[in-house]
Amino acid sequence: MSLRAAKSKFGADRLKKAGYLPWTIADRYNKLVKAFKGVDTANGSAKAKKLEDIVVQSALLAHYVGDSHVPFHVTIHHHGRTKARHDVHGNWEIELLERYDVKPQPGSPETVGKILQSAFNWCFASFKQKDKLLDADESAAKAYGSGSAQYYEQMWTDTGPILQGRLTSAAQALAGAYVAAWTEAGKPKLIGKRAPVYWDR
Repeated sequence: MSLRAAKSKFGADRLKKAGYLPWTIADRYNKLVKAFKGVDTANGSAKAKKLEDIVVQSALLAHYVGDSHVPFHVTIHHHGRTKARHDVHGNWEIELLERYDVKPQPGSPETVGKILQSAFNWCFASFKQKDKLLDADESAAKAYGSGSAQYYEQMWTDTGPILQGRLTSAAQALAGAYVAAWTEAGKPKLIGKRAPVYWDR
């Protein structure tokens, strides 16, 4: 469903409250395809601006694909179910990750077809995990106090596999999106040259 159709069906205000993440992913993907198309397919030559565009759009796409794999980014309870649990998002996404040095363990890139459908699928998969995280946080905070060493130990026991899985899925999805965008652009030859990057868009 296009963003225009979604606004028509659900109303602009409701949609704004829910967020535009799947459409933002699709938009950045399409901009990456356009950037790839600016590279000569045969010899990889391109103007500096086109190389810059590839770098910028790749980075922005990575940000939003990553967002779609974080359960707290696809729920209205992104800071917990109550005001008392306002720090759960950071506790899980940052503190837990750093304490246990969690790293993705990706396999092959995901096969990405229609990018908007893939983006929705990533969000749906994350949404299915949100109650497990919220329940675990509330239980650990009640038992040990939020932010204590015991709290994080319990959160790691209860949700560590979810964190590892979300990171791994995100890496595979992003790799798949890069491959799909490059393929859609005609598989241009990419030269080993760094592009100057200016974050103005």
